[in-house]
Amino acid sequence: MSSWIAKPISLAEYTDLLTLAATRRASPIFRSLLMVK
Repeated sequence: MSSWIAKPISLAEYTDLLTLAATRRASPIFRSLLMVK
């Protein structure tokens, strides 16, 4: 968790990494949410 502190990256890159990981893990959940909304 402290690796991003030692090697600071932009908030956009960090958000993109989180989004990519979350999308790969919960893509069916996101699809169902998009279908609902």
